[in-house]
Amino acid sequence: MNVIKSLTIVISGLSLVFQIDGQSVLSESRHYKLEKLADGVYAAIHNNQGGYAICNAGIVDLGDKTIVIDPFMSPSAARDLKQDAEYLTGKTVSLVLNLDLHSDHNRGNQAFYPGADIISTPNARKYIETNFEKELEENKNSVPEELKEIQKQLLKASLSEKVELTLIEDLYKAIMESLPELKMTLPNITVSDTLIIYGSKRRLIVIPTGTGHTNGDMVTYLPDDNIIFMSDQLFVKCHPYFGDGDPESWEENLRKLIALNPEIAVPGHGSVGDINSLYAMIDYIETLTDLVKREIKAGSDENKVMNIPIPEKFSDYLLSNFHKINLRFLYRKLALEKSGFND
Repeated sequence: MNVIKSLTIVISGLSLVFQIDGQSVLSESRHYKLEKLADGVYAAIHNNQGGYAICNAGIVDLGDKTIVIDPFMSPSAARDLKQDAEYLTGKTVSLVLNLDLHSDHNRGNQAFYPGADIISTPNARKYIETNFEKELEENKNSVPEELKEIQKQLLKASLSEKVELTLIEDLYKAIMESLPELKMTLPNITVSDTLIIYGSKRRLIVIPTGTGHTNGDMVTYLPDDNIIFMSDQLFVKCHPYFGDGDPESWEENLRKLIALNPEIAVPGHGSVGDINSLYAMIDYIETLTDLVKREIKAGSDENKVMNIPIPEKFSDYLLSNFHKINLRFLYRKLALEKSGFND
């Protein structure tokens, strides 16, 4: 068969839809990989080798409406996500959920607004409103030089070092690319308690979790499919970031979510996991907390605590730059509690 006759390319927006022998095939975005979790439910997993998504996202077809979860760091990746969501579900995106207040999860909001409502917790909306312009200015001032420095390090890095440095390079490139077009796009709906959204195909439950990874987190649970989108309440094979939250409360949140007994758990960073991934997240929190408590009891100072090596069981985790940050955070928190001056 003549290949040219059998291949039709339909161009719409930024993505490509191929018709091969009458079958529609969605092209892959350079920013992420789509994984089908159930009929009408997809995870968009960040491409660690050149993608600008930076975090993971989700697409959910409720039947009569399409929902997108955590629309990425860069508007260009978010535009691909919007295109894919609307092609896969046959409907425009009507709701966007910001499960995490950090910018890697919500700078893509602008690709969906106007047209879609954006939902977050009140604290997440306040954080975005308070920090957007400040972060933007800091990015403009610091990222160009930081990108050059990372690229210098890449030239002489070992193979294992290149994996981590490439992740940081992609982050800086994503920021640089998006700076000329970025505009603050705030959630226009906030929720403080459990919200159930009913569709003709399935229900979607939005669960604010209080303080954990941050003080503005939510998770999204699909009870009919037993799938949970965790955002940064869950990292899979990646070091989490403790700096804006409370690990003890985070662990409590995870234990409550384990009670839902999810079969599939989509993290904010890393590959799609399951209920065991939540237990692994708890183990990470407990392991680092115990290590720091032991050093404080022995009289160690902050510098010595920050030199605690990565435990062997986490040695293959990505985002290793968070290890020292987490140790410092735990030291300052636990030392303050030990001194009796913690609020």
